[in-house]
Amino acid sequence: MSKQTATQYLIEEIKKDSLVQAKSTEEWNEVFRKAIQLEREQIIDADLAGVERTLLDFSKFPNLVGYLKKTLSLVNNIKEGRDTHDNGIEYYNETYGGQDES
Repeated sequence: MSKQTATQYLIEEIKKDSLVQAKSTEEWNEVFRKAIQLEREQIIDADLAGVERTLLDFSKFPNLVGYLKKTLSLVNNIKEGRDTHDNGIEYYNETYGGQDES
């Protein structure tokens, strides 16, 4: 199964709600909280992907190879959950106010 965007997740929840039994306010708050968290993760991942693409472009310059290998290793560690992408988190917080919940 491919990744689901926060918007796709929210649309699916709305469709399910209209076909079955209506959700309570508390249940909808949980759906919205999950959608916000999903969106936050996707924004951070997108920023990291941009960093990775930039580094791969820089790898065409031989004098930067050692530095780039170290940095790409860090990117891989972040993608595998062994480190955090503080710049992506900072970007999210600055752009979207750092609010994980509504």
